[in-house]
Amino acid sequence: MKRMKRLAGSIGRATTAALLLAVALPVGQASAEPVSSKFDGTYKGSRHLVKPLSADTCQAPERYSVKVRNGVINGEAFPLASDANTSHTVKGIVTSDGFFTGTEEAKKTERTLIQGRIEGSTLVGGLLTRGDTCAWIVKLEKA
Repeated sequence: MKRMKRLAGSIGRATTAALLLAVALPVGQASAEPVSSKFDGTYKGSRHLVKPLSADTCQAPERYSVKVRNGVINGEAFPLASDANTSHTVKGIVTSDGFFTGTEEAKKTERTLIQGRIEGSTLVGGLLTRGDTCAWIVKLEKA
């Protein structure tokens, strides 16, 4: 019985991750192309909670600001709430096809994987916490 519950939980997490990435990514495949400076610039916007895939305890929208330089992403996410002193560090890499992968990390918490794609002047990605308790979509525009 325990094994069945574990299997059901694993299937649920895999399904949740697939749904989140399907929403966040346009149709296409990530290539093994090297990191590229093609998408360098500053991107600003916010992340929004995907409520059907998230617990009630997950944080609401946050402001995002990231810089891409030589294919490396560095930036911060700031809560929209009054606790604006708590920022999250965002780091990652971008391929020449615009696919990116990285992490978002708050102080003293685990890293959350972020993946997505930059097309034109728009960066869109998905975040899913370990344990599949919170899911967000990030949408940023080149400033």
